[in-house]
Amino acid sequence: MNKRIIALAVAAVASSAAFAADDGVTLYGKMNVGLFSDWQMNTLINGGPAVNSIRVDNLSTNSRIGFKGQEDLGGGLKSYFKLETGVAPDNSANSKPFGSREAWVGLITSAGTVSLGRGKHPFQLATEDFDLFDGYDGATLDLTTLGLGSSFDVAGAPSNRQNNAIKFDSANWGGFSFSGLWGTQENKTAGTAKVEGKDATNLISLSAKFETGDLWIDAAYDQTRNTGDAQNKKDQGFLVGAGYTLGNLSFAGAFQAEKDDRAGTDAKRNKFLVNAAYAIDKLTLKGGVIYNGKVRTNVGDVRDSQANQYVFGVNYALSKRTALIAEYTQVSFKNKEYAAEYEGVANVGSVRKDPSALVLGLMHNF
Repeated sequence: MNKRIIALAVAAVASSAAFAADDGVTLYGKMNVGLFSDWQMNTLINGGPAVNSIRVDNLSTNSRIGFKGQEDLGGGLKSYFKLETGVAPDNSANSKPFGSREAWVGLITSAGTVSLGRGKHPFQLATEDFDLFDGYDGATLDLTTLGLGSSFDVAGAPSNRQNNAIKFDSANWGGFSFSGLWGTQENKTAGTAKVEGKDATNLISLSAKFETGDLWIDAAYDQTRNTGDAQNKKDQGFLVGAGYTLGNLSFAGAFQAEKDDRAGTDAKRNKFLVNAAYAIDKLTLKGGVIYNGKVRTNVGDVRDSQANQYVFGVNYALSKRTALIAEYTQVSFKNKEYAAEYEGVANVGSVRKDPSALVLGLMHNF
């Protein structure tokens, strides 16, 4: 999330506790639960019911518990670890395996930090700089987990976390910093499919950021090779965007390009995002729009594949660590009948009419 907006919200979503003193361990986490109402019109041509559900659920900003600490090794060198697990306060059966979110061990130097393990990759973290929302994946540029049964990604985009990874995060040099990660699923076994002579799934993810005063600029790139599917040769993503803070008002804009390089059919798509937040004492008002451009392939454009997403939200800080949220999102397809077919719904005769969702939630940080 954009740390400038978090500051304007006066800890509406407080950041996790800082590292403890050397040789110490810090316990931290978030507990977030909301009341959801989803509305999806997934009516078949021959007639069928609308889908309208109300439930208590974990928020998009998932609940988690973590441990982290560091040790001074002398000579300006430190070691650190971070271990974070996803939990589901609404239903413990949906909690994740231990260390499922972040699991790193590394060395901290004056030049930066080298880490080994599993966690979010630089491209994912760059997209989160443009995400103001906590209920659904509101104004995230990567619309993969809306919770509305919709996926707009052309590419088989990588998970937001990478296993078996090595990562470098640079120190801040005059406002400039960068990050790079390489990871693999280690599927180099006999009989594993190979694409272009390389074992995979491999991910290369890079990002760079520049901050000066109230202005910040992000750029990121990732590339995934996946040999689990012989047709999937290479997926790529590129992101560039910027944000600015003017008093209590913060706003940002970004462009994302995706390319899915497959045997026989290449597909690509562009996305544009704008969002803004305005803080009034303990209250923060937020809004954003994402435009998903037409899917273009080497055999022609995909008919009426454009879609817009609109998101609005309110965040009220009850304290520095506890906040109430209300968020609403709606997806508008250019062609309602075609939308379901594009999403890969089994019955291509389905009709989808602008799904939407409303969430009321409570968030607590510790």
